[in-house]
Amino acid sequence: MKKYLTVMVALVLTFSLAFVGFGSDKVSAQDEQMEFTLIAHSSAISFWRPVRKGMKDAAEQLGVKVNFTGPSQMNHRKQVSIIENA
Repeated sequence: MKKYLTVMVALVLTFSLAFVGFGSDKVSAQDEQMEFTLIAHSSAISFWRPVRKGMKDAAEQLGVKVNFTGPSQMNHRKQVSIIENA
């Protein structure tokens, strides 16, 4: 479980660092609005609360749309289904 949590934290940090290069420029009205989706393995656990807030804050600053989803309890089949549908 520790290894899995470490991998998830690393992924979140990697995606967070991806936003650093964007600065505070917003997507112009002429461009299609960018949309990012994070699919958690278990969306109900408390670990994701600050991640969701950070995603929302970053989306407002960057002018992009973000989605947070995932099964409420760990269920790999449901997670795969959500990923395939995304």
